[in-house]
Amino acid sequence: MPRFLPSRIVSLFSLFAVVFSFVLPSVTEGGTRSDKRVFAIVDIDRIGRERLVQLQALEGLDWWIEADDEMLVIGQPVMLANLARAGYASRPLTGEIDQENLYLLLGRDAEASGARVLVRGGRTAVIVATPEQKARIESDFDRDSDVAHGHNEVRAFVPNLSLAHQAANSRSRQPESWDVAIQALVDSVDGNRWFGNIQTLGQWNRNSRQPGNVTARDWLVGQFQSIPGLAVTTQSFTIPGSPSVTSNNVIATLTGTTRPDEWYIVGGHFDSTSQSVATAAPGCEDNASGSAGVLELARIFAAHPPEATIIFVCYSGEEQGLHGGTAHAASLVSANNDDKVQAVLTMDMIGYTGDADLDCLLETNASGQFLIDAYSAAAAQYTTLRIVSSLNPFGSDHVPYLNRGMAALLTIENDWDSYPDYHRTTDTANNITIDMGLQTLRMNVAALAKMIASGPAGTGSDTIGVYDPATSNFFLRNSNSAGAADLTFGFGAGGAGYLPLSGDWNGDGSDSIGLYDPVSGVFFLKNTNSPGGADLAFNFGPTGLGWKPLVGDWDGNGTDTIGLYNPATGTFFLRNSNAPGAADLAFGYGPAGATPVSGDWDGNGTDTIGIYIPATSTYFLRNSSTPGVADLVFSFGAGGAGYLPAVGDWNGDGADTAGLYQPSGGSFFLRNANSPGSAALVFGYGPPAGMISLRGDWDNL
Repeated sequence: MPRFLPSRIVSLFSLFAVVFSFVLPSVTEGGTRSDKRVFAIVDIDRIGRERLVQLQALEGLDWWIEADDEMLVIGQPVMLANLARAGYASRPLTGEIDQENLYLLLGRDAEASGARVLVRGGRTAVIVATPEQKARIESDFDRDSDVAHGHNEVRAFVPNLSLAHQAANSRSRQPESWDVAIQALVDSVDGNRWFGNIQTLGQWNRNSRQPGNVTARDWLVGQFQSIPGLAVTTQSFTIPGSPSVTSNNVIATLTGTTRPDEWYIVGGHFDSTSQSVATAAPGCEDNASGSAGVLELARIFAAHPPEATIIFVCYSGEEQGLHGGTAHAASLVSANNDDKVQAVLTMDMIGYTGDADLDCLLETNASGQFLIDAYSAAAAQYTTLRIVSSLNPFGSDHVPYLNRGMAALLTIENDWDSYPDYHRTTDTANNITIDMGLQTLRMNVAALAKMIASGPAGTGSDTIGVYDPATSNFFLRNSNSAGAADLTFGFGAGGAGYLPLSGDWNGDGSDSIGLYDPVSGVFFLKNTNSPGGADLAFNFGPTGLGWKPLVGDWDGNGTDTIGLYNPATGTFFLRNSNAPGAADLAFGYGPAGATPVSGDWDGNGTDTIGIYIPATSTYFLRNSSTPGVADLVFSFGAGGAGYLPAVGDWNGDGADTAGLYQPSGGSFFLRNANSPGSAALVFGYGPPAGMISLRGDWDNL
């Protein structure tokens, strides 16, 4: 089988930038212009998932930005009254805001440019900046400087976006079961030992161009070598600049006892910087705290040898542009070892808190949502941390791995942006709160121990199947590989033009099949994968008009329901119950004539929509079932080659990703990330002509 490569269509991306662009009127917050739009900040601190969703759908609200304990909203003047009527605490903003001057800022220091911060969540803020102020912020990003890896990065504004999300406002999940051995590992975290290592590292100027960096490197090598069971090496790389310099990562490998080819990476950068690196750069919070944390986890897990391999990495060159993390991530790809990596867990600034609220930010992208879930569960069980999460990664050593398709998570204290000694010669150990670091390390130990003990990734994953419309036979397989069907049965009338469906209609955790009759507009759903009559039969939508059926858990309640897509207008009609009635959600997205898809792209437990353009083999996926711009745009496969989209959770990480099915060859091409790249799985299944592909978790495993 030839290697399956993506096609990149720049012109189509430009087209969709226009098609999916949003129009936001120029507004005055006090409503003095004719369009009468108002801005407000709403208190959403621990209000719960139901109240959060209700707020987003409030009458008069046009768009929102979620930011930890606050939500920025804009809407018609009636919105303010509706907020009060619904019991939400809010405050209107004052002053004029021009929508053309709204931006997203990843980083801090917007105020220094004169820009106005409307709301901040995680490491992203919505700012109002004139062209001059924007240019001033961007001018701070100098790749030849010692702080050049994007601590200030300006991006285009996007509405209906979560900058940071409180765990308390997530939908409730089943409680985790924890092995008693995990408690013993958690209890072995030594906060005083961790703090002592911070003090040691803080005595050296660890800037990557200073001699103290080499001294710290050698000290870390000696510390890892003193731990039984670790194989210690260094990795050299070049940091460009005037002059360029060679620096080193310190890498310590603890080989797994039974699953050595299943890798978990624990990392944190040991280099530091300040406003005067020639004078001092103690970097105790940024980031002796994280690299000392790596050392602490190495001591704990080496004393309790894990089944899977853990690779401990202390990076250098982070402050000059993520050079150490990039070098290590690139080496994994070049050696074809990136497929072994189950998760990359980085720690950066884990010991400072500005108040009594010990709040910790978990940051990744959509592919790492399962890591947020794992860490949030560990924090709830073993710590006093308040957890905030963000799917807007930037500026630390998790990013090079994410950019290369590996799931990676950053742990960082949520007060990082208000730390007064950030990148200063005064970033010393007296600013560290031991309990903040202790709680963060307990969470890291518990989450990693749980993931390692749970076995390789892949359980709870979707697998493929095909449907023969001529005979109405289903052929379902419990693994994504070539082979015989695990389940074969007939359902419905062969040759009647029905379209196959699959979903968890009753919320039992297993997917089963169904059929849609486009002539009558009737859905026939079955709760078991076996012959027999339909468990649910109902009409939804118009008949005989060529509309296409959809399936998804649109409201995040654990049960899949149906929907329809009108290709003539590019409109989605989604229903939250499997019964006759009107659509609960109706909206247009993308151009007419596309192929609709649905899935949980960001792993948050709710399915949303997307479209696929066959001519260019391009996906446009959205993280909410609303009009707006695509959150993910990428090409995968050969455009115009007759492939059909196939999306599912192929690796059991909780997020659905792209795939393709080639009916003429009977081949599946499945990818574990929503990004350009080659297929992770390529195999033939079923007869090569006339079949329709399916996907589902048929065996609830």
